[in-house]
Amino acid sequence: MAPTTRHPLLVNHPPQARPAIRTHLQVSWCEHPAPRDVEEPIIRKLRPPLNVDHASGPTLDLIKAARQRYYASAGARPTV
Repeated sequence: MAPTTRHPLLVNHPPQARPAIRTHLQVSWCEHPAPRDVEEPIIRKLRPPLNVDHASGPTLDLIKAARQRYYASAGARPTV
């Protein structure tokens, strides 16, 4: 994998959001024979605040806008 110049998630967040991100941002992973079959119900149940796919709620538009700015800041994606 090529190195990236993307900024860490905390760089562009307002300082008041950083403690919540550090406290609540977690990653979990497991193998499943058909991950797309279980993704939507899991996301709907756990309601991860930074997820966009299958998500809903008052902050969804803010998260989408922030993701667009994040992707734009990364520039062109490397091709393999």
